[in-house]
Amino acid sequence: MIFVNSHFAMIKPRPLMPGMVNIAGAHIKPVKPLPNDLQEFLNGAEHGVIYMSLGAFVQSSMMPKEKMATILKVFGSLKQRVLWKIETDDLPQLPENVMVRKWLPQSDILAHPKLLLFIAHGGLFGTIEGSYRGVPILFMPFYGDQYLNAKLAITRGYAEQILFSEITENSLKSKINEMIQNKKYFTKAK
Repeated sequence: MIFVNSHFAMIKPRPLMPGMVNIAGAHIKPVKPLPNDLQEFLNGAEHGVIYMSLGAFVQSSMMPKEKMATILKVFGSLKQRVLWKIETDDLPQLPENVMVRKWLPQSDILAHPKLLLFIAHGGLFGTIEGSYRGVPILFMPFYGDQYLNAKLAITRGYAEQILFSEITENSLKSKINEMIQNKKYFTKAK
């Protein structure tokens, strides 16, 4: 028997050999309560929450300072609250609507009813979690299967993509606003 980290809802149809079993999402557990500070931050978000995580291998803290400043400026201009998994506490001029942590319980955050958008690199586990929790995803792929995961989610109508090299204040804010304001993404994700 071969267990495959895939699921028919996330890939193009294909035949499987006998003994192959799709088990994507096996890592997803029932929702656990969030730490008090996170719960209060999310619950108090009058206009909803955006969650950003580039996973374990792509370190947000290693991005060029100019890109980080651009992203923070966009986040600070939004009426939504933003939760960002970033591997540093040393962020200059952190906007009031942004909370950063070195680690976050991603699947539990994605299950929160006020979550509007997941900004992700497109790794398989995060893509599965976002899909399972019914959250629209703005992909920022860097390598490997991330581009394919993004393409499949975009084809299914619950995602968009922005390349890291193409991030400007205008391009990022435009993508975020489009995905939050156009309810088709939320409907397709659900």
